[in-house]
Amino acid sequence: MAQSFVRNGPDKLQKLFLYLIVLDYGLLFWLMYNSNELRFATNIAVALLLVAYNLLLTQLSFRRARRQSDYYILYPILGAGLLSLGILIKLFIFY
Repeated sequence: MAQSFVRNGPDKLQKLFLYLIVLDYGLLFWLMYNSNELRFATNIAVALLLVAYNLLLTQLSFRRARRQSDYYILYPILGAGLLSLGILIKLFIFY
């Protein structure tokens, strides 16, 4: 008879995802508050790197959520992705 596996809390990979999400929001807020002090090219480069970081994090999270049925972790990542795109658009329009 096969035994079922019972998870007793978040695993280390899930904790890593949560720390990556917190780091993502920290970098986004840093860019929002320091965008006036940086040059235009630097702002665009940092914003594009953050968009790429969000895309990679979203792809990894979708794979994990599909496998572990942890769909609640997708909402903050999608919110950060929309925030990074909003910052990128703001830099192009209002700089």
